[in-house]
Amino acid sequence: MNFERDDKQSVFTTFFSTIGLAIALFAFYSFKGEPGDEDSLYRLSNLKSMVETGNLRHPYDPLSSFSFYFFYKILGLKSNTYQFVLAFVLSSFLHSLMLCLREKKWKLNNYLITYLVGFLPFTSYLPYYYYEEVLCFSFILLLHYKFRLDNLQDLLKLIILTLLSFLAHLPGFLFGYLIFVLMNSYKYMQEKKSTVFFKKKNIPLRMLLIYSGVFVTIVIFMTIGDFYGSKTFSYLMNEYWEVIYKFLPIIGIMGISEYLLRSEKELNTLGTTFFVLALIALGIYLTYKTEFKGSETLEFRKAEIVKLKEKSKILVGGSSVYTSREFSDYIYLKTSEDLKYNNYAEAKSGDYINISEITNEDLAYFDKKSIGYRSYYIIDKNNVLLNKNIADIIVKESKKNQTIEKVKKYIQIYNKNSTPSESYNRAMNKLFGF
Repeated sequence: MNFERDDKQSVFTTFFSTIGLAIALFAFYSFKGEPGDEDSLYRLSNLKSMVETGNLRHPYDPLSSFSFYFFYKILGLKSNTYQFVLAFVLSSFLHSLMLCLREKKWKLNNYLITYLVGFLPFTSYLPYYYYEEVLCFSFILLLHYKFRLDNLQDLLKLIILTLLSFLAHLPGFLFGYLIFVLMNSYKYMQEKKSTVFFKKKNIPLRMLLIYSGVFVTIVIFMTIGDFYGSKTFSYLMNEYWEVIYKFLPIIGIMGISEYLLRSEKELNTLGTTFFVLALIALGIYLTYKTEFKGSETLEFRKAEIVKLKEKSKILVGGSSVYTSREFSDYIYLKTSEDLKYNNYAEAKSGDYINISEITNEDLAYFDKKSIGYRSYYIIDKNNVLLNKNIADIIVKESKKNQTIEKVKKYIQIYNKNSTPSESYNRAMNKLFGF
């Protein structure tokens, strides 16, 4: 019995390894920089709003929002909090995955393979784009690793980890938990050797069928109720395809590597260790060479908005600007100005709407419709701020042209109302005091 305990992977060793990889990734993020993606702007604007006002700027997955705020309060890293949380969650996910693949005591190369995968080009920045999914799957992997139903303590672990994954990301939970139920049902059916459908003792199969039915039912009701908008089913299917596309290579590489390390003793030599270290260095180099799209365009537009505020009545006297959510978040992060990105139906006279993909023909048409005051402000070669009064005149035109259709399109984009999922997230976040 003591031998079995000694043969298990140490929790403390795994924890310190997780911290080590998190610190290494954090240092890499700090040195390389951020990709400037829309998802990060979304989360960072939420974090800033939580810190400064105590409220969420956007309704969001409750545990995802709380995790950033929690680390901010504990560590006080301010602007670096975001990067550290992403690094820690990715490290936790990779170590949880390796724990599921190898429950016995790890060898040095098991740790190095985990670090290697963490610095691969398609893995390093994964949490920037899929933080909620990575967090959710980390809890589900721990649940899979710890899944026993021998006593009350095991039941509590099941409930707690299930609840945490549920609060981290609802679509990811539905999909990840389905895989968890499938794998454990198959495992226990093999142990009990009860693979016949109608056997009374075939409880694992019953659990699989029950959850599969629940999963399908939830997806159907979400689709009928437009939970994520009018294209809920497409959103969910795209979400699950992206999860498979992004996460399956990671699982495949770690699974194959662990199998080879377990079955081929010569791979646990010092020579293999140096080879894996060389691969880690190569992974870091390739990831560092990866170029981001950058945020130069957003920064230029922000600078122009600031100039307009100083030289005109834009953002002064209660006027509002309606723009994309990405640019709205960027402006809020940099200047604390709260540009709107939805509910355009509430716009007032004197407000402005951001129109993109502008041409000279569009500008000429705006000049033609001007009624004695400045109808628009040019932000850059592709964007203008169009006065709401002019926009209303344009959309009421009986004829059709590209400019009219363009204005109608952007009004429709900015006129989106809250979806049931946003109302759900708003209600769930109240449980955490936001």
